[in-house]
Amino acid sequence: MGDRCYVRVTFRESDTPKVNEILGGGENPFDELEDDGRPGVVVGIAFEANYGWVEEMLLLARAGVPFQVYNGAGSEYGDGLGVSTGDGKIVEAGADMNGYIIARIDPKTGDPVPDDLQAARAFIAAEKKVGELFGAAGSPAGASS
Repeated sequence: MGDRCYVRVTFRESDTPKVNEILGGGENPFDELEDDGRPGVVVGIAFEANYGWVEEMLLLARAGVPFQVYNGAGSEYGDGLGVSTGDGKIVEAGADMNGYIIARIDPKTGDPVPDDLQAARAFIAAEKKVGELFGAAGSPAGASS
């Protein structure tokens, strides 16, 4: 059965056949589909995605599908954000339970941990690119605007 969590994937409606094939074996894998508010962009919600569909998201990225994803915490991992620009890779960032980007703070210096800050900046840049592909200047994968 595995470790299951909430997952929200935002993708182009035109990529639905690839999304369904990779995530659902040809069937709609989502419990709910929502209108994103941007023409041709949909949001698929799964309430019990096995391990946050991490392997499936990698396959989706490798298939050239641009997407934004938010996963809730499981018992073995925390909340997370991911975005793929269709280049075969996923850029990840830590998230809080509301889907906002987080970075750890070094308790000795009070400064953000450099790796976390770099990851957050890379995520924001990739998310902006996907937002442009989707017809907007970026839209948070996890946080509601």
